Amino acid sequence: MPCLKKGNLELKLIKNKFGDIINRADIIIGQAGTGNEQAAGLGKPVVAFDSEGHNKPGWYRARQKGLLGDSLSVVPGSGRAIAEEVLSILEDEHKKNYMSKTGRERMEDKDCVNRISEEIMKLL
Repeated sequence: MPCLKKGNLELKLIKNKFGDIINRADIIIGQAGTGNEQAAGLGKPVVAFDSEGHNKPGWYRARQKGLLGDSLSVVPGSGRAIAEEVLSILEDEHKKNYMSKTGRERMEDKDCVNRISEEIMKLL
């Protein structure tokens, strides 16, 4: 399995195991749309950044923040800003729990499976 190492830090690069990784993670650093939303819905705090290098969220990240609310933290696109935010969440149990609860509430829809099934049946 490929990995990146620097000092005591080791980052494993894993493919095709999205669900397994999300379920085991304490926090997600994500740039994806649906992936961030799935993670938030599973109660994982998500940290994202604007890949354009802006200091404030671009239109896409602003829309995602509107959907996910406080379960998503958007930071400037620098390694230091991302690392500081991840550590602040992991070190603050109240903040972590609040983000987790917010993600579950924002993405929860108990009837979505039935509605999706109905739409598929209409297409068939």
